Amino acid sequence: MESKSPPNPRNLTLNGLTRFFNYMIVYVSPDALRAARALARLNQREVAAKLHISRKAMTACESGEGATLAAIARLRQFYDGLGIEFLGCADFTTNKVTGAGARWKSSDSGLEQNVPHDFHGEPTCHAFAAARGLLGLDQTQVAARVYLTPRQIGNLEAGTSYTKESYKSLQTFYEDSGIEFLGSGGPDSLFWGVGVRWRKR
Repeated sequence: MESKSPPNPRNLTLNGLTRFFNYMIVYVSPDALRAARALARLNQREVAAKLHISRKAMTACESGEGATLAAIARLRQFYDGLGIEFLGCADFTTNKVTGAGARWKSSDSGLEQNVPHDFHGEPTCHAFAAARGLLGLDQTQVAARVYLTPRQIGNLEAGTSYTKESYKSLQTFYEDSGIEFLGSGGPDSLFWGVGVRWRKR
């Protein structure tokens, strides 16, 4: 799936180009912001309180309607500070953003060498809550699509009390929706770089 696109640089003046590149340094797609918040296990109210911004500004950033670059920049900096990186590539030939998503930083994130990093590990490589955030659905909507209850979706997202069948059903639903799960590790250890993004076509 393609995210809402940034302005096309081919249609801009020199002044416009300067603003455009400043925009691209900061810009994060709404779906990636929702996924990042899910990875951090925070709700909109909690993030807004931490950043001293309004719920209206949070909603605007996560919907793409009326968001300001300043608010997006603060959110990006906040999640970066938690150890979350944003993914995605702007294709200027098609004016589309592809592969948008978010994941926990890991040793292959291209970080500065010879600097200690405290990476975040997860018990599973399937970040179901982040996948739901990427799609922009609530638990009730997902539950209806996979014939489970909202409580079962909550348990799967929390990693508690679920069956192999329900786990596979939810994983398949998200993958069929075009989402790629990210993360490396093994069953006997934590997974690193866990996150989600839209699968590139």
